[in-house]
Amino acid sequence: STIIKLLKSHANFLPYHDKSNPDEIYAFFGMSKKAFKMNVGMLFKAKKITIEETGIRLVPEEVAS
Repeated sequence: STIIKLLKSHANFLPYHDKSNPDEIYAFFGMSKKAFKMNVGMLFKAKKITIEETGIRLVPEEVAS
């Protein structure tokens, strides 16, 4: 997923969340805020990421499996 690749290339943390500006989300991820929230929701349910007040964090693979 694009979000996972971006997390891995940014020290496993990105300062974007459901309250982020839609224009900032589109500029960084190349997707709408709706698509971003849908993808983040799927990754969160799959326990691939955690959602924090300040952004999203990749769960280390050894913890996720």
